[in-house]
Amino acid sequence: MMISTEPNNNSFQMMRMRMERPLITAHSGCEGTGIDTMESIDMALLYGADAIEIDVRVDPFGFLRISHDPLSLEDYLKKNPLDDVFRRVFPTSLLINFDLKEEAALYKTINAAYDYGFPTERLIFSGCTTPDQLLNEPELADKASFFLNLECVLKYVYEHRKGEFTQEVFTILMEDPFILMIDDESVIPEVYLSKAVKVRQKLYAVSRTLREKICEDTVRIYQETRAAAANMPKFLLWTQIAAKLKDGNVPLSVWTVNEPEMVQRCLEVGASNITTKKIQLTKQIMNQ
Repeated sequence: MMISTEPNNNSFQMMRMRMERPLITAHSGCEGTGIDTMESIDMALLYGADAIEIDVRVDPFGFLRISHDPLSLEDYLKKNPLDDVFRRVFPTSLLINFDLKEEAALYKTINAAYDYGFPTERLIFSGCTTPDQLLNEPELADKASFFLNLECVLKYVYEHRKGEFTQEVFTILMEDPFILMIDDESVIPEVYLSKAVKVRQKLYAVSRTLREKICEDTVRIYQETRAAAANMPKFLLWTQIAAKLKDGNVPLSVWTVNEPEMVQRCLEVGASNITTKKIQLTKQIMNQ
């Protein structure tokens, strides 16, 4: 699909410069508001977030709407169209992090944002954007910033190393791609790690050598796609993949960080973006 013509600003470089201090991205439903609501955006503006995260889907008529889950046509019509978000956010300085819930929404969303007049430096994409999309169309990295989700990159790497796993292990990894990143050296606090994950990791352990190769492949994919950040869940900050990404000059975007100790952990490891429902708390800790 064609993307609207726009001056060739290097979004990748601009976002890297902007993330010299951590961005605060207000997660949908921040500060006690409803998920996928305009009130959530208002709260992000009120408390001075840098960006707002919104879930984006294409409804059965082809219109972009803010929705986390797939819905019936009747329920989609109850959701705000993306144009409502644009009208509210455009006059402000807020960045928009489009958390895409389906691949087809990428091109429609970029085009819609350009048509409304948003510059590239205010557009961030996370969610289900794939490495294939960015590798096959490298110009995308100049059209917006991509906080490429770690699970998407891991699945891409697993697919390309499929022959090195048993079918059973490969199936488990595709269902739960983060499990391989949790090893005996990952000192993850118990509260962030379920017993089920730990048991499965022990049952489906992979050799250290292969694990290292997968980490190296993952870092390389981020570098080759020119993704602006690796978007990952907070518990992975205690694993080797976070350290490997940082060593490879790949910024970390962490979700969903609502606890004081997790905000502090993000600061300790030098995270470049903190996605949170607790804007006030996060800002207070960052300003201490």
